[in-house]
Amino acid sequence: MALVTIALWRFTELESGYTAGELAMFAGPGIVLTMAASWTSKMFHRDEWTWAAGMRTVMVGALLSPPLIGCGIAFLTAMNREAALLIFILGAWLALAGGVFVACIRALRDDFRERRPAVPVRLVLHRPNVGRSKHRLPVRAGRRPPWVEYQPTTQTPTSRQRPSA
Repeated sequence: MALVTIALWRFTELESGYTAGELAMFAGPGIVLTMAASWTSKMFHRDEWTWAAGMRTVMVGALLSPPLIGCGIAFLTAMNREAALLIFILGAWLALAGGVFVACIRALRDDFRERRPAVPVRLVLHRPNVGRSKHRLPVRAGRRPPWVEYQPTTQTPTSRQRPSA
């Protein structure tokens, strides 16, 4: 991680023309952007975000985001002089959108991990002689009648079949 950080800072110094002191001024916006991304990535599990995790995020943001912001500003100002403000606006929206994307991926992952297979059930009718009564009930949609109940069973659909004669 340290070698990647040093290489990123050195590459940015060479390609953008900024010195390390000039790049260090982007640490503030970088910290804010990475903190926003970290905070929104825990939006569905707010109890998992702690200040200790926030401090780790601040350290990563202070080390990695200044060269990235410096490269972005150098690249965009080479195309358009008024683009310096655009990188900060786009960076804020991208940080929030990235955090929301990570939160959604985590929520889907947790949902699939917690999902258990359905328990086999069988339909039990508590009303006697429904099939042999003089007048049958019409088929209807809606709530099930109070005499119908689903009870858990250990049988599978194939084991409930009658043996063939």
